[in-house]
Amino acid sequence: MEDLSLDDLTAQLQAVQKKTSTTRLSERNIVELVNKLKELGFLGDDLLHTINGQEYITTDKLRQEIQDALHNAGGRLPMADLPSLLNVDLVHCEVQVDSIVADSGGAVTVIENDIVTIQYFDSIAVEINDILQDSGMLKVGDLASQFSLSSEMILSVLSPRLGKLVLGHLQAGMVYTSMYIDRMKAQLRGALRAVMAPTSLTNVVKAIGLEGGGISDMVNRVVEDLIKEKSIKGQLRSGGQWIPAIYVRAQQEAVRSFYNQNGWIALETIRRLGTASEDAFIKEHFPESTKLHAVLISSGLIAQVDAEIKEAATSKTWCDIVPLLPADFTSKDISSVMKHCPAITASEASERMTVLAETFAISKAFLQDCGERARQEGKANAVGALRSRQESAKQGDSKLEKQPQEKKAPVQQDQQGDADDDWGDLGKVKGKKKAKGGKAKGKGKSGGSNQAPGSKGQPSGIGDEPPNAFYPTCEKVSAKLMEWFSDLEDFGVDAPIVVALAESILPEATKEYQETIKAATRTVSQSHRQIKDSVMKAMEDGAQKLWLYMRGTELLESDPATHAAINRGLVRSTGVDAVDWLLRLMQLQEPNADIAEPLVPIPAVERNHIPKTLPPDMTEEAEQALESIKGDDPKVVFQSIEKGAECLGIRFKKMDKKFEKQKLAEFRAVLTEQISMETVPANALAQGLPLLFTKIHGRALSIPGRAMPGVIKFLKMDMEPQEHEVLESMHKLVVLSLKAQSDREQGEEGVDPQELEETLVKLRKICTSKTSG
Repeated sequence: MEDLSLDDLTAQLQAVQKKTSTTRLSERNIVELVNKLKELGFLGDDLLHTINGQEYITTDKLRQEIQDALHNAGGRLPMADLPSLLNVDLVHCEVQVDSIVADSGGAVTVIENDIVTIQYFDSIAVEINDILQDSGMLKVGDLASQFSLSSEMILSVLSPRLGKLVLGHLQAGMVYTSMYIDRMKAQLRGALRAVMAPTSLTNVVKAIGLEGGGISDMVNRVVEDLIKEKSIKGQLRSGGQWIPAIYVRAQQEAVRSFYNQNGWIALETIRRLGTASEDAFIKEHFPESTKLHAVLISSGLIAQVDAEIKEAATSKTWCDIVPLLPADFTSKDISSVMKHCPAITASEASERMTVLAETFAISKAFLQDCGERARQEGKANAVGALRSRQESAKQGDSKLEKQPQEKKAPVQQDQQGDADDDWGDLGKVKGKKKAKGGKAKGKGKSGGSNQAPGSKGQPSGIGDEPPNAFYPTCEKVSAKLMEWFSDLEDFGVDAPIVVALAESILPEATKEYQETIKAATRTVSQSHRQIKDSVMKAMEDGAQKLWLYMRGTELLESDPATHAAINRGLVRSTGVDAVDWLLRLMQLQEPNADIAEPLVPIPAVERNHIPKTLPPDMTEEAEQALESIKGDDPKVVFQSIEKGAECLGIRFKKMDKKFEKQKLAEFRAVLTEQISMETVPANALAQGLPLLFTKIHGRALSIPGRAMPGVIKFLKMDMEPQEHEVLESMHKLVVLSLKAQSDREQGEEGVDPQELEETLVKLRKICTSKTSG
């Protein structure tokens, strides 16, 4: 076999083919035979079965047929078409396509399941160039639809072939030729040169027929190139707005003309010119101007305002610069103008002028004049407030004087009882109450006449006067300014300048008002404190006396009738006095308390009304004190007084044996001095009986007339019979003497005066010589 030549082999093949087969095989036998040969290794794995099952094809043959089909299709063949063309399953075709692509070195690729060769891209590039040269401009999106490729693929095809196969430019999704750009540039150059006012490029493009999607970016670039080439003069602003240079020049000239004629220009007008730098434009065109908040002002206009201010300083008056400036100036601009005026800002000017309400230049001399008038007005108001207070106090006193019976009747009722109570209390207390009454009257008058119309803590010093009736306020000072200066009437009382002037001089009026009030009330305030101290001392003394007398009544508990009479008399006298002082002290806690006679006993009607006028934190204690004097227990009265004093922050001095001993010594000394000089028998008995009780038992005792018989009887066991007989005789003679005075009209004979005088001498001797038992 190895020695056979090719011709020999060909001859043998022909001979075999010409022989007829003695045995015919079926298609199934053939398939089984092929499979057996592949198992035995006689046939390789590159043998593929066709779709119809009647043919076998090798991979090399399949690859060649795919390449032939791709070439015949023009370089682009859908992969899905291969099974129908080659009668081979798509899976085998895909394998061979991948092999072809891998071995092609980039000459063949698969795009969206299409087999494409580089020659195909060159061909469509040539086709695109032909279309481009005819139309001048193409959109990438349109090309993608035409060639059934994505926009990205079209861009990838065109980009490397621009200037070679495709003679044009690619930008912003558009392909265009240089001739198209030149034509567009010529059209835009002519159109924009004809524009005389700000215009949108969109309108210009519509006018010259260059409309089309995506063309705006190209138009903007062309216009920018024309500006750089200086083919057109103007500015292209954001948003595609074209501003011709001739329009800008006209606007700038109008701005300069307005500024030169008026001395100012609004900054918004300059901003509308569209200058690149506002500050640079101002520096170039208005070098001597001053930039404010919303306007640009010339130095000449500032000089005019400054001259008006200087005139106001010279004439010692004021000026409003608002009428000197245009209405377009804002409040901030006007305030800034003031700051740029030398008449205001210069160091020597600050001593002559000041600014109020942002727009008014005020002379310091004018302000001083206003301040002096305000001080005089404040002083006059203070005098009026004091006078009004005094008149109100007088009216209140006259109202109280119209009801004397209502106030005096309860006092008489309290003092009335039986005849013994009357003369007993009179003899025991009258001398002391006269002395107290004399002092109280003097202090009451001085306190009433000097009562302060206000307190130190209140600036107005007007106490119960209606709020701000006389106290200086901004509204009142504003009204006065309108009276003092007629040229302010045009502004109105609520105008900023009037209010600002009023606020600037109000402190002077207030200070003068307060100083006048303080000067008038300082003495009264001191008197108020002295009265308060006196009432507090009287309350403490009354409470101490009540406690001392309570100690004495404890010794008479064995005689219920006498004990009850003494307690009742003690509550009605000493207890009522102490409660009066407590109530009066509660009233005086109010600095503005207006009490005509604070150091005299309180009438019953007024006493019952006092708790209603007190602050809530004192009302309960005051009512308890009033309720206690309606009973007969002095201990309850003392406890209510002590509780009331605690609510005022007052604690009584400790009342122990040492304190009692000291007070008893003072008590004995006073009674001894009184009885030694007493000539009225009834008074002498009222002084001598408590003195004897104190000396014998070491306790103080307040003895009403009704309880005297019981006390005399109680002392019998502790006195010498002769002395006790003198005491009984004295009591009997005094009672007869008092009855005789009431029966003198009937002509009955009275007590022998000589006998009464002799008994008085004996009683005085016993009282002054008797030692403590």
